[in-house]
Amino acid sequence: MTSIRITCVLASSVSLHNGSGLLECETKERQTIRHADSKLAKSRLPLYNSFFPELIQIQTHLEDFSLCEKHYNQLVVSNFLRQVLTNTNYSQLSKNKQVHHLDFENKLVEKQAHIEHAYEIEVEKILAKLAFKLKRLVIK
Repeated sequence: MTSIRITCVLASSVSLHNGSGLLECETKERQTIRHADSKLAKSRLPLYNSFFPELIQIQTHLEDFSLCEKHYNQLVVSNFLRQVLTNTNYSQLSKNKQVHHLDFENKLVEKQAHIEHAYEIEVEKILAKLAFKLKRLVIK
């Protein structure tokens, strides 16, 4: 079975805004590629319109795009990049400090995503057990 890869909504923005702190697209093999038209993504992406203006046009057809794991965590889950971009002192930071802060945030976001993934798996296990018990009650 062949899976269809939907382009990450921010794929072109990475090269357009080199040095902005926007990370390269990445989704680990065991991670979920999320649809860009999810309720949470729709509420968070407009916060970045002034930094990545190409998002304005794309937001009218988000159903055609995905959000890779990296961008979902960086823009939807975390607020760090937005805080950095809106900080008036951002342009005055040395490149080394920017890289250090972004690397640190990236590690935090990945850890948060791992915890969320583990939580989702635990919820799925509980729901499966409840469904099994409910099915047994219905059969009796």
